[in-house]
Amino acid sequence: MVDARVLRETLRSFRDVEWDWSAAGLPVVAERLGWEPAAGSVPEVVQVFDPHFGVATGVVEIPVIAGTVKQIMLRLTDVIPDADPAGENAVQDAFVDAVAVATEVLGEPSGREAGELPHVVWRGPSSTVRIERYRKTAVLVWLGNAVADRLARVEERDAVRGG
Repeated sequence: MVDARVLRETLRSFRDVEWDWSAAGLPVVAERLGWEPAAGSVPEVVQVFDPHFGVATGVVEIPVIAGTVKQIMLRLTDVIPDADPAGENAVQDAFVDAVAVATEVLGEPSGREAGELPHVVWRGPSSTVRIERYRKTAVLVWLGNAVADRLARVEERDAVRGG
């Protein structure tokens, strides 16, 4: 799992950074976060940075759509192999620990969703932070509020449909 100190610093930066979610502004934001450019960037399509999170992937690939960034997703744990109950427990523990760190930094969550794919949400003035748990990994997602609102509507619609 990502180190709690690194997660705490990242969450503080997410809380304090204001930007327009443009691809052009992303390098400046990444620099403020202490992320280094990494190989593989195609600025109009995907920008790649090393966030120094210490998980196996090492880099974060940020898709660019029509000149904007919709979300930034950082893996909080390595991806565990199939049929690894101990690994699944470790992912759950990492999720719980990350939620505790986020609550310490961002305050009480503005939303929670239990179930097979739980997530916890902190909505700020212009951006939203989500911590999500999947069976094989836990992730930190940072997105603008407009995108977060669209995502919430999709999740509500899926819940009504039962899927």
